[in-house]
Amino acid sequence: MSAIQYGESILQSRHGFLRASKRDMIKYKKTQGEKMLSEYIDEALKCASYEIIEDEEPYYGEIPQIKGVWASGKTLEECRANLKETLDNWILLAVHRSLHIPPINGYEVRVPQVEEVA
Repeated sequence: MSAIQYGESILQSRHGFLRASKRDMIKYKKTQGEKMLSEYIDEALKCASYEIIEDEEPYYGEIPQIKGVWASGKTLEECRANLKETLDNWILLAVHRSLHIPPINGYEVRVPQVEEVA
């Protein structure tokens, strides 16, 4: 199980929020130059903390730097995969709603202004 929380909103993972063409334009910048979306996600996942809880899915993980991004799973590997998917969807939601995406270990989000087509 995984969810994205922001204020009162809770969105289940596995939902697309933006068209792929707009998503592909998201860039992340590190001091040495442009990086890929996957590198920001990998860096964020390195910061994840995991614990075992008493639940049907006992492995729980979260990324402390990104409030409300958490996931659980029946195994640690499943929890990690769910957390990665949740983070990906959270980024899409944050871009769509123009929310702040915190920099992580020198990586920061660069989102070009794109006009949406109806």
